[in-house]
Order: sequence, then C-alpha cells, then structure tokens
Amino acid sequence: MVETGRTVTWLNPGRWALYGALIAALLFGLVALDKSRQAVGYGKAQAEYAAQAKLADDKRADVGIPISIKQEAVQVQIRTVTKTLVEKVPVYVKATDCALPAGYRRLHNAAAQNVEIPDTASVLDGAAVPADTAAQTVIENYGIANANAERLKGLQDWVRAQSDLN
Repeated sequence: MVETGRTVTWLNPGRWALYGALIAALLFGLVALDKSRQAVGYGKAQAEYAAQAKLADDKRADVGIPISIKQEAVQVQIRTVTKTLVEKVPVYVKATDCALPAGYRRLHNAAAQNVEIPDTASVLDGAAVPADTAAQTVIENYGIANANAERLKGLQDWVRAQSDLN
C-alpha cells in the first residue's frame, strides 16, 4: 500500500525537525527559568544574610556601649582619686621626713618595671629618696595598676556580654 505522489505526513523530516526544535526550546526555557529562580533565591538569601549580619553587628555594638560608658566613668574616678592623693602628699608626708635609702628606690623601680633585682654595688652609688617623692611615685603606680585592673574587668565584661549573644 504505497501511495504515490503523497508522502506519509508523519514521516516528514521537516515535521520531526520542528518537533525537535520545539522540545529544545522548551528545555532551554525551563533551564533558563530554573537559573532565574535560583538567582532570585540566591539574591534573597544573600540579602537576608546581610540583614542578619547587620542585626548581629548592631546587637554586639549595643552590648559594648554601656560597658564603654561604665569603663570611662571608672577611669575618670581613678584618675581623680590618684590626682587627689598626689595633691595630699605634702599634707601627710613632708619633704623633710626621713629619706628612704637608695636601695628602696632601686628595689621599687625593679618591681615597677618587672626586672631583675639590682646588684648591691649599684645601691651604694644611688642617692637617697625623699619620702614625699617616694609616696607620690607609689600613689601614681597604684593609680596606673588600678586603671589597668579596671580595664581588664571591662574587657571581661565585654567578652561575657558578647558570648551571651551567641
């Protein structure tokens, strides 16, 4: 049963090429749509992540503000007390009071600088230290030590507050 003059329409290669092109276009469109959705989803996820990161940074900054304010107040208080004590040295310790030997000054300086104990020969060369000068130096050193101790406490408070956010 072969028809002459007419080809069987379903065997037409042009028709199959058209079907193939339509299927390829459909697949290409689906792939492009999927990529577009992924890009939109990625963009949304990126924006959400950025918003969460900013919120976390803001919370961390907000936690540190009261600690900074408290620390500044404590540091001002320490400086004020130290200055007041230094001003009171002449009232409590006179320049004419017993001078401290050079060995005291050498040991005190070694302790303040965290260095080795000086040899005894250097002590003999040193001059005596007026009691008021020694008192002023000790007060200033304690003021610095107290300020550093309070800074450390503030840092510890800040670390605790940061870890509480997690």
